[in-house]
Amino acid sequence: MKKKLLLIASFLILIMVNDVLPENVYQLVIEESELTLEGTSTMHDWQMKSYDYSCTAHLDLDALNNKQIQKVLFKAKATKVLSEKKLMDKKAHKAMKANDHPEIEFVFESLESFEKAESEFNGNINGVLSLAGEQKNINIAFIGSQKGEGQIEVSGEIPLKMTDFGMKPPAFAFGAVKTGDEIIMKFQFILKKVN
Repeated sequence: MKKKLLLIASFLILIMVNDVLPENVYQLVIEESELTLEGTSTMHDWQMKSYDYSCTAHLDLDALNNKQIQKVLFKAKATKVLSEKKLMDKKAHKAMKANDHPEIEFVFESLESFEKAESEFNGNINGVLSLAGEQKNINIAFIGSQKGEGQIEVSGEIPLKMTDFGMKPPAFAFGAVKTGDEIIMKFQFILKKVN
């Protein structure tokens, strides 16, 4: 009787662990990935690069009925988005309210579309982007491919407006040089299966 109870208890624990630790978890390989912000100004175009960010995704690329992506969580440190100029970094971090809101975060809500042909795939996801203390629903179009050794590559471009997040586009030289409201967040991520 005790052996039977022990067997049942072990079985229930296994079920609970499987619920807590889902399969097909992928994590960012930051050394092989890139995240940039690009924009314009009255003088010239500019670019900043993120140096401290993470992304975890629960994926099953062979699933059906828009169940291929179950979860995506992205985080980046606002103060680690840097350019080649310290003055620009200072202005950008002030615009992002980085002292009060140090993290940029995207949380997946739904998969809008997904298509796959052999090792290539593309689609659209919806989620909430938190930036400068504001939260906005955004749609992200992506393309990707399956690589060897449980890795996938995913890339895309996200058009954003600073003013949508309560940010004032930075100005330089006493207002003589002004940055444009529109920015593009570009990502090229390598994700590796960890579970």
